[in-house]
Amino acid sequence: MKKQWTIILKWGLILGVGLSIIQMARKFADGFDFYSFGPILDLINVLIFIVLIYAGTKEIKETIYDGIISFTKAFIKGVAIVVTAFIIVFIYLNLHYGVFFKDQMAFVNNKRLERMEERIKQDTIRKVELDSMLNIHKQVVKKQEQVVYQNAAIDSLNRIMISARVDSIITYYTYFMKNQKLNEDHFKLGNFDSYSRSTMNDISRKFIAKLPKSDTSVTYLSTIILNGSAKFSEVSVVKTRFDQDKSKIQLYTNSFSMAAYFSSQVLIFGILFSIFVAMYLYRKKPSNNE
Repeated sequence: MKKQWTIILKWGLILGVGLSIIQMARKFADGFDFYSFGPILDLINVLIFIVLIYAGTKEIKETIYDGIISFTKAFIKGVAIVVTAFIIVFIYLNLHYGVFFKDQMAFVNNKRLERMEERIKQDTIRKVELDSMLNIHKQVVKKQEQVVYQNAAIDSLNRIMISARVDSIITYYTYFMKNQKLNEDHFKLGNFDSYSRSTMNDISRKFIAKLPKSDTSVTYLSTIILNGSAKFSEVSVVKTRFDQDKSKIQLYTNSFSMAAYFSSQVLIFGILFSIFVAMYLYRKKPSNNE
């Protein structure tokens, strides 16, 4: 029994150290884009798992059971190796995130948020979000109207005329945006800000083109629309959705929780690989070559 545990601890230690080295390699892969380089490290992880669980279980089979081992025993020995590796990886990751590379926790958290934002950008805007954004766009443009009034000497009669024209452009813009199919590509959240800005400017140009060239309000009207539409990105629907959904993302606050999460994957995948290794190694009787 002592010899059996010696073999288990030996291969569990080797597996734990190997997986810990992979975790350290992820840190040094940051400059190559952690998540792009990750699949290569994941493949190496799988190879280490299979090879070392197989080698450890096979040694126990040959040394302790004379080449004859049941599936249950082979599986249990494989899991024992995995549990040993789990303890090693858990201890290392606590040191990794809590002592050696404290910045890694923030890096992983930021990457999770970035990936969530990219997923959000691929989503299509919802009708309630569209209605809300169109109302906000109206407020943004009207605010720029007040800015122009503050910076230019415009009499009250011209202010009334400019305001009415601004309202007309906003009405055309709102009607146009509401009467399109939301499944179009430009209604993806990542495209909506630029599309809404260009649409507002296009409608504005067509509206202004119908005014007399001698109309002195054209310059002010154009400035209001251009400056207002330029502010659309500051009230982005992506940011609104991101702020709403951010709480759904698990962000790590200490090395213990982070180490527990990542090392738990050693148990999960290790148990699965142990099943396959046990299925391959188990034998009820010696083969003819033995």
